[in-house]
Amino acid sequence: MQIIGLTGGSGSGKGVVSKAFAALGAYCIDTDALYHAIISQPSPCVEELKERFGADILTEKGAVCRPLLAAKVFCGGAEEKVRLASLNDITHRHILAETRRLLRLEAEKGRIAAVVDAPLLFESRFHTECDVTLAVLAPRAVRLSRIIERDGLAASAAEARLAAQPTDDFYQTQADFCIVNDGSLDDLIEKATLFWHQNIIKSQP
Repeated sequence: MQIIGLTGGSGSGKGVVSKAFAALGAYCIDTDALYHAIISQPSPCVEELKERFGADILTEKGAVCRPLLAAKVFCGGAEEKVRLASLNDITHRHILAETRRLLRLEAEKGRIAAVVDAPLLFESRFHTECDVTLAVLAPRAVRLSRIIERDGLAASAAEARLAAQPTDDFYQTQADFCIVNDGSLDDLIEKATLFWHQNIIKSQP
């Protein structure tokens, strides 16, 4: 089974590409969704987060309250980078363990390909476990408009989110392939379909 590492910044169109691959037969894993599932109920990951950041980040049901966790991590000061590194170390480990488990199950079923949609694909080093990596890029103004509409953010908050993410140069340097999402939705789906046939189907034995 081929593993496609899919990445890109907020608002780039990764979700559309992932759905296009799913329609073509791929098993798709959204690591953001996995993260939310893991911390939405008591789990080993939640226990580690509690030990690191305090029991007051938990709800009455034992799940992580994301705003409270964010307030603990992103509260400024010299230790903010250390806190963020701790958060990423804990969450990445559990997300990747679950990702690997799901991939093993799909490989046993004879699936030809799986897509791992991971915003932090390279930062987590999971790209080393992928057969091919693909980044979705889009003009900054388009991304900004999308995340303001999708997430209900103020323009200043959306700008701050984009400023904290890697540049297109980073993805172009790191990824095996890039798709530029600068047209219509149909154009993006067509590009994803072409990539699938050229790089996944043709590589099948």
